Amino acid sequence: MGFRRLDPQPHPGAAYAGGLPAGRARCGVSMQSPVPSPCIQRCQLDGTQTCTGCRRTMAEIIAWPSLDEAGKVAVWQRLLALPMPVRQKHCQQCGAAFTCGSGGVDGGCWCMEVAPVLPLPSSATGEGDCLCAGCLMRHRASLTNNG
Repeated sequence: MGFRRLDPQPHPGAAYAGGLPAGRARCGVSMQSPVPSPCIQRCQLDGTQTCTGCRRTMAEIIAWPSLDEAGKVAVWQRLLALPMPVRQKHCQQCGAAFTCGSGGVDGGCWCMEVAPVLPLPSSATGEGDCLCAGCLMRHRASLTNNG
């Protein structure tokens, strides 16, 4: 089963409340201690030695295991202050192309305007992390009708 956004990282534009990323709480991940890693398992460094997946610097990645809770929260705060990256994606359900990271209120992703829908159905290949608007709404309706 997949989970809507995030990337297990929160949407970088998500609200930050109570010292922990609200975007993660929306996705059903407990934000209690220990503070979860921002890693989304799509690790690749750019020319500035920043991961293009979770957007942590190499120094933050290396330091993460030894950081105390306050240090980890500080990393999350920096990540959440970054502008949301806009990405072209393909729906894991129907394969339609769509834009992730824009179209929502206050410049956030459109999917943050939809009530959380977990878990998402897995794709045939087990890949993907998002659904297009149509598939997300159909999945939400199916859960409501079957709930």
